[in-house]
Amino acid sequence: MNEIKRGIIILKEQIINQIAAGEVVQKPASVLKELSENSIDANASSIDVIIQNAGKTLIQVVDNGQGIYPEDISLAFERHATSKIYNIEDLYSLYSYGFRGEALASIAAVSRVEMFTRTADLELGTHCLVENSKIIKIEPTACPVGTNILVKDLFFSVPARRNFLKSDNTEMRNIWDEFYRIAIPNNNIAFSLTENDELKIKLPPTSLKQRIIDIFGKNYESKLIYYEEEFPFGKIMGYISTPNAAKKTRGNQYFYANGRYFRSPYFHQVIIRAYEGLIEKDAIPAYVIFFDIPPQRLDVNVHPSKTEIKFQDERLIAASLNSLCKKALGISGLTPGIDFDAIPTHIFSINSPHTDKSYSNINSQFPHKPLSDTSKLFYQKINTQKEIINENYRELFEEISMIEKELEEKNENNKDVVLSSDNKILITKMKDGILIGDVESILQRLIYDQLITNKNNINAGCQHVLFPVIINIEPKYMGTFLSLQSLLEEIGFKFEKISNNQFQVIGIPCHGYIDEDNIESFIYRLLELPEAGLPLNNELLFYNMALNAAKKQLNKLNSESLNPLLANLFSLTDPQKAIGGKNNFIILSTNKLLQLIQSYE
Repeated sequence: MNEIKRGIIILKEQIINQIAAGEVVQKPASVLKELSENSIDANASSIDVIIQNAGKTLIQVVDNGQGIYPEDISLAFERHATSKIYNIEDLYSLYSYGFRGEALASIAAVSRVEMFTRTADLELGTHCLVENSKIIKIEPTACPVGTNILVKDLFFSVPARRNFLKSDNTEMRNIWDEFYRIAIPNNNIAFSLTENDELKIKLPPTSLKQRIIDIFGKNYESKLIYYEEEFPFGKIMGYISTPNAAKKTRGNQYFYANGRYFRSPYFHQVIIRAYEGLIEKDAIPAYVIFFDIPPQRLDVNVHPSKTEIKFQDERLIAASLNSLCKKALGISGLTPGIDFDAIPTHIFSINSPHTDKSYSNINSQFPHKPLSDTSKLFYQKINTQKEIINENYRELFEEISMIEKELEEKNENNKDVVLSSDNKILITKMKDGILIGDVESILQRLIYDQLITNKNNINAGCQHVLFPVIINIEPKYMGTFLSLQSLLEEIGFKFEKISNNQFQVIGIPCHGYIDEDNIESFIYRLLELPEAGLPLNNELLFYNMALNAAKKQLNKLNSESLNPLLANLFSLTDPQKAIGGKNNFIILSTNKLLQLIQSYE
């Protein structure tokens, strides 16, 4: 086939907008994030979120903020149009969530947008319709003060993108995650979320601790440890959980810099290290940690998603975070005796010469206490910090160096294992050849063996679900369900009867291998097993749990988890054998590989 020679062209504005939208609007939760952050920047005291069909049909955010003036409406949907910054210097004194001027333009490029907005000084508001980046209508209308924005038919103009959206349960889970990330630091704002015309949660303005409990669950009421301390780079404050609240699964871990959520595997490892000896190896504590830092000492303009932040004093912050977590656990009597008085505090009385008198964190409910500017010594020698810290404090940096080294080694080791783009196949080098593994089969075997090994104490805990899951049992399955119910309750499920053929699941096992999204399908699959001639027993339950959990974990795999995955597999008896009787992996020698390559047609 002859190739068609193409010249270089400048793309049309609509195509440019749709490409740019891909970085900002990746899924329905991305839309919720951008719209909610706009509401917070507009000083709203109430934000209501309304979702239809996991955000694919409708994402609506209603606030009582400042609103938008009629003359600014058309500009609001232009790319790089913003009211948050006016010059490059503003990036270094940034306290607003938004500043790139991309959110509304990106959303409007891939959806149908309708907006009602009014400022307090005007009697009438404005109604606006936008589709495919084009403003269809702007007209006066009666509406409350604030902004009510409806994003409909997400990705209707980019069908290929719509095809890549996950199931409704998964997308809704992402929306909940984003909702929580926004609601936690803004505890002075009332939030609500309505899904498919049903109010799911209503959060009134409250204290930070109560907001965390409202989201994490009442069982955290006595399991949160508060700490707050000033450092040369700013302030660290927040809550960490007691060791007995640590779980095997991720969740309830939040970092915020000046009220902005961000991810940091580095800081996460620093916290895990502080719990060393207090929690099981794979357990993860809950935490909500706020870094109150002058904006000029960090960079939030790393990626359009704004969940990556670069810190100028990252190693010092890490050392201080590790020390503070240990101190909080020690004061609470949860660690062996630590003489914190032996750690010098004089270093924490040195203020940054960059601190501006007007600096305050608008998203923090804690008052900022400026430190006295007694010396510039610390920041003059910030790059040689080990030289100005005495021997008692030096060990903190040595511990941080160990954590950094472990992370570097982990990243280096992960290069030896390759994961296919769909996470289904892994390939790793062997002494003479390669190992090719079925990742889902490996996960199934690991989970099944863990459940079987711990079957005597598998019923140790039941985790209550946020929203009960209703199960409708057909009459022909009722006898099977009643037999199954006692087995399920032995391993951590909890049921309540609603009617003759309806039950609701109000609790699931704490081990995390079953989640709220797939309770219904898991139970229905079990009900069909006796018809296939399979007896109901714990082994069969664990087998089906392993099948279910492996699919869930398959989507969460990353390069960092591959080496531990293989290490755990090879610690088992007969690691090559899958729970279905087939192979988890094959090993091909170099000669065998060459033969396959040469014989392939």
